Amino acid sequence: MKKIIIVVMLFAGCLAFSNSNKESENMKKFLEVSKENPHYFVDSNGKTFIPIGVNLCFYRPGLYSDDPKVEETYQAYFHWLDKIAENGGNYARLWVSSKFFNVMPDKLWEFSSENLEHLKTIVKYAEKRNIKLKITLEQFRTPQKTSSASFSDTIYLPLVKDMREYCESEECRKIYLAKAKYIADAVGNSPSIVAVELWNEISAMGLIHEYVGEWSDYMLVELQKIFPRQLIVQNLGSYDRADCYGDYYYLCNLPNNAFYQVHRYLDPGAPAQICQAPMDILCAESIRELKNFNYDKPILLAETGAVKENHSGASPLYELDSEGALLHDILFAPFFTGSAGSGQSWYWDAHIDRWDLWWHIKRFAKAIEGIDPIKEHFKVGFMETAECRVYMLHGKTHDLYWFRDKFNTWENEFIKKQPPQEIQEFYFPLWAIGAVEVYLPWIDQYITPEIKDDFFCKIPKFKRSLVLRIKHNGKSRYLSHVPSLNVLK
Repeated sequence: MKKIIIVVMLFAGCLAFSNSNKESENMKKFLEVSKENPHYFVDSNGKTFIPIGVNLCFYRPGLYSDDPKVEETYQAYFHWLDKIAENGGNYARLWVSSKFFNVMPDKLWEFSSENLEHLKTIVKYAEKRNIKLKITLEQFRTPQKTSSASFSDTIYLPLVKDMREYCESEECRKIYLAKAKYIADAVGNSPSIVAVELWNEISAMGLIHEYVGEWSDYMLVELQKIFPRQLIVQNLGSYDRADCYGDYYYLCNLPNNAFYQVHRYLDPGAPAQICQAPMDILCAESIRELKNFNYDKPILLAETGAVKENHSGASPLYELDSEGALLHDILFAPFFTGSAGSGQSWYWDAHIDRWDLWWHIKRFAKAIEGIDPIKEHFKVGFMETAECRVYMLHGKTHDLYWFRDKFNTWENEFIKKQPPQEIQEFYFPLWAIGAVEVYLPWIDQYITPEIKDDFFCKIPKFKRSLVLRIKHNGKSRYLSHVPSLNVLK
């Protein structure tokens, strides 16, 4: 009998040890901002994490069927997550306030265990595919009934009539936090849930400098208590007009905002001319502008794409862009301007899945494979040749250059019907000396280029874009004659 008890105790001890180890391993998978280089993310074990992915916020049945079933919605999400994982992606965004996931869909204080199960199922599948998720807790913009069900939530009408009253209502704050806790109790320990977003484009609720900012400041602190393992973040609407400037300045100086996010779209109706620029410029400038506000945390271009005038729908350019030229720039331009990850496209269904463009994710992942931006401490550079814009990252042991054909723009290719032309060979001066490699992402080919006079790299022929990588000894040829960099300080 004693032997049986001892065996049971040993088994229980081993099981507890196993569970403890499993918990420890899961903890390593949560994300935090790197202390060594706060412009990037690490997991709890100190491994660099570069978010590569897209928005998967909700399943739009209108694109697939008029009456979607639960299993149909599951299969759509499984398909998208599979495509991301199979192509080297690792990150996606969900709106847990959308119809399929909303845990309080019909009546205040009444929770839906069925919808919670929907969320748990998708989170579990993301775990299986090793994909990190950012979940957005709310997105509605009025308690009044509107033509857009996505942006109204009438269950609050017994309490409030507009968003100012919502933000100032103590009861509504309790409801918001109760919903958050209901979700956290179910999936908060999942290593897939790495970030929690208060609201989608919260500036659409009302004025930041009046009631919205105060509500946001309060909730950033309260949500961190409910989700202690997650990064808590806020986001604003598309940065496309002058009155966005103050809102983004506010966002980038919030002490409790874990990292910075920007939304910007190619929009023919936007007042800011940058929103009609070539896609690579539009994306790159959004990162540069946030850096100007405050560059002490990671920055992500968290929503982008092309829209009809004033966000009235998906751009007709998507029907023409079967090769994914827009998506390519969305993925590459932010990272090569100092972002913590790829840009994240909004139209995952109407564009990416429509043309099966998931392979672009793999091409971006391959272009930066083996690069640790935390260790590199990249300095961002930019220049132009006669035919290309050159986005540069200068690191301690690697330099990366992304060459983008400046004449191949969305306007030239899709409006003027001018297909991309082949850029002919040319010589490019190297910043550092080392092993040089060229990657052609559009044809998935590596080339060892010719080096002339130990200084000029012969850039091979390419279409649209090319990535040049130099593995070097950490010394710039332009500073190699300086005995100590201290003399430059």
